[in-house]
Amino acid sequence: MERFFTRFLGEEGKPSQFTIVATLELRIPSGSNSSPISVLESNLRSTWRAMRYYSPGLATLTGPTGKIYHVAATPAVLEKWEAATFIRHPEGTQAEALFSTLTRANMVTMHFLPCTAGIASDDGVHQLVLQAEHHHIDGRGVYYFLHRFLTILSTPELRSGLEFGDEWTRLPTVMDDLLELSATPTAEELDIAREWISPVLSSNTTPVTVPIRPKKQTQPPGRSLRSALRLSRAQTSAIITACKAHGVTVTSAWTAGLALALSTPSATTTTTPALTTFATVDMRRYFPPPTSSSPPSSPHPAAPVSCYHSAIPLSIPIPATTTFTSLAAELTALFHGGSITPVRNTAWIPFVSMMGDIIASSTSQLQQQAAIASSGILISSLGVVNDYIGKTYGEVEVRDVWIGDVMMGGTSLWMCETWDGRLGLSVTYNEAYYEEGEMTGVLERVNGVMVGGLGLGLE
Repeated sequence: MERFFTRFLGEEGKPSQFTIVATLELRIPSGSNSSPISVLESNLRSTWRAMRYYSPGLATLTGPTGKIYHVAATPAVLEKWEAATFIRHPEGTQAEALFSTLTRANMVTMHFLPCTAGIASDDGVHQLVLQAEHHHIDGRGVYYFLHRFLTILSTPELRSGLEFGDEWTRLPTVMDDLLELSATPTAEELDIAREWISPVLSSNTTPVTVPIRPKKQTQPPGRSLRSALRLSRAQTSAIITACKAHGVTVTSAWTAGLALALSTPSATTTTTPALTTFATVDMRRYFPPPTSSSPPSSPHPAAPVSCYHSAIPLSIPIPATTTFTSLAAELTALFHGGSITPVRNTAWIPFVSMMGDIIASSTSQLQQQAAIASSGILISSLGVVNDYIGKTYGEVEVRDVWIGDVMMGGTSLWMCETWDGRLGLSVTYNEAYYEEGEMTGVLERVNGVMVGGLGLGLE
């Protein structure tokens, strides 16, 4: 997947496709030792330096044949890195606004946004925004990162007395090696990958999507935007209970809701609509047991800062007779082992390469084959965030967590997660091709289809 994401890298200093942006909203009680902003900033900076010691992968550079890491051999090297990668913004800067203006940075970067706009400064509410190119880290990896960061922040002894020089020994292992994949796929593996991905290229169906209006199709990319819908705890609890009663997962119910919300009949097409996309999957479950000790506070033995996810292809026809429950059941089976078989698990390298070709391509030939074209959708479920990030770390209260990806084309990325007992639905997209009201309306329609399909009448 590292090679997959590097092919989408934009120029440094310009917005880049798939840049991952994670926001953490924190509250420091007034009167606490860390409440003065100057003290908090100092603690955050020392935590950032400690993160490089424990998770040096965040300081790697992208080279022509792979990643490069320069050991922090002197204090001057560390200070130069920190100055470039820890950025304090003016008080009142908001994470949502920053998300839309970020440009590609050379290394993983932490943004400190003190005193979030609209909230009294004496409440001690601040935001941290982690910015990384996706080949450095994935969504689940972000959760591991943030948990470790907050643990070190609240545990001063973990960030004092650190001596750099051997931190390179903690660089993450490449996923290909953890999965014992051959760098050169065999003819058999190529055939497996082609068979696996072939339904996505079918011309017998029309992929469901949010269509781009003709007048917008030729516009250059603009800012990347994010729209979100957060359900109440009562609504979320009812959805979870209903999903269990139907024998489906929340992820599958949400995906079914998205597919059916977008599968409106069109007079211009005669083929059957289909959910044709790629869904992300955390690959850590397939890794062997660790052979060395993990960094402090690691919530998972294979949780270094790295990109350890892939994706599975989906191409599910949605004829007019399709029911919500049948689609959700089919998705549940696919998401829980129905797609990744032992045989397919050997063909990740050619499969990921083919997936990159499909997503990157906008040629008329591929569009005619109903591949993931410029107006396609991608989906990602990040699960229950509280399984990875706590609500409190010492005197630090975590108020909110969200992730978004920068999107520089017509493809939109749809995400769901649960935080603090509340289900969150979101989408990131480019303003040149979609409008905020349009995408917010789709989110509400997705929720309505999901709630109705589960037999709930939630307000």
